[in-house]
Amino acid sequence: MNKQIVSFAFVLLFAICSVAQDIPKEEIYGGYTFVRFNASAPVNAFTANGGVGSFQYNFNKWIGLAAELGGVHNGALSISSSGTLTPDQTAFTYLFGPRVFFLTGPAWSRRSWSSWGGACTIREVSLFRTRSFP
Repeated sequence: MNKQIVSFAFVLLFAICSVAQDIPKEEIYGGYTFVRFNASAPVNAFTANGGVGSFQYNFNKWIGLAAELGGVHNGALSISSSGTLTPDQTAFTYLFGPRVFFLTGPAWSRRSWSSWGGACTIREVSLFRTRSFP
């Protein structure tokens, strides 16, 4: 009986602390990105490494505005039909949009957001190999 009272008091203490949590004004995220491209011939399938960053500003506890930028890069592509071309692939992504929070409670919250964005890919090709002679 004594253990049940202590356990109940402990759970009640954490429940009171979770109600007191405020929604932050800003939220920042940074992370690593790994992408696998399964390209069609003549470019072989390849992987790209990069990063992503996100920032969200909350105007109040119901409305926020978010932005997300990301990029991946691979500098060692191979084209199976040509030994002289060494393309360099880079891709950038961006998303912007509002976020709406509703029915926020101490244990959960529902979110709704609509983001607009796009992607930009850049492929550079060096036509000549440089060789260094000792």
